[in-house]
Amino acid sequence: MARFDSAQATLNSQPGFFYWDGRGWPFIALAAHWDWFSQSAWPDPPITAGFALTNQASGPPSPYGIWPYGIHDLRACPTTVLLSGFVIDTLFYAAIWFGVFFGFTSAKRFIRVRRGRCPRCGYDLRGQLGAGCPECGWNRAGDTAGRVAERGG
Repeated sequence: MARFDSAQATLNSQPGFFYWDGRGWPFIALAAHWDWFSQSAWPDPPITAGFALTNQASGPPSPYGIWPYGIHDLRACPTTVLLSGFVIDTLFYAAIWFGVFFGFTSAKRFIRVRRGRCPRCGYDLRGQLGAGCPECGWNRAGDTAGRVAERGG
């Protein structure tokens, strides 16, 4: 996104640009930006936030010829953290991974109970879920053998 920054331009009494580049999905979490106010700063405009990766100005021209100074040829690694976007992105991806790791196990147990099987080992209980599982000891109040087997002892 490139835009004219009129406040800074009037400060320097010359036209200039503020180019801001944000990264992240679903919200922007990291940003880099350049601001320069003369054509003499090209091909190496000063990076205010981030660090330069490569400058493509000496290579083939950008397909985005409508932007001034080859602005789409700028490449940088963003270093400014936008906290709200970073937190929301982290929670979004954590929820996805939580579903991947625990969703299949929960679905498998739910399906086993609906079919009248032990939710832990899948043993056929023939509708006697209340009595617990004789195979692994699931839901057996007085049986400690299942609990010992669970701990690996």
